[in-house]
Amino acid sequence: MSLENIIGATIQSITGAEVGSSIITFRTDKGTLELYHGQCCCEDVCVEDINGDVSDMIGGIVSVADERVGEETEVGWGRSLHTFYEIRTTKGDMNIRWLGRDNGYYGVSVDSDWKPLSEEAVVD
Repeated sequence: MSLENIIGATIQSITGAEVGSSIITFRTDKGTLELYHGQCCCEDVCVEDINGDVSDMIGGIVSVADERVGEETEVGWGRSLHTFYEIRTTKGDMNIRWLGRDNGYYGVSVDSDWKPLSEEAVVD
């Protein structure tokens, strides 16, 4: 899982951390972590709720990066799924709740992608 790569990294910026967003990007001194959903067709996956202040986390070192997936719920036209993220730093914390909904034929999970800084990009 790419989420664990952010542990020990210092947060430089966070974008997309708002209700309705379909991608959140954490830029760190070690690389970039993106939380998103690779859209297929007939599903909707986005941030439903955020607790914590993004500005409190800038400059903090990540100590916890945890994902928890709720139980899938059947709804009249398909299903829904909540995915929860907890990110803790030395300066502040953030809890993110994503909601995925579909017609029952597509995945509604949240994807994560870690892009480490290349050796050439590191400047001493």
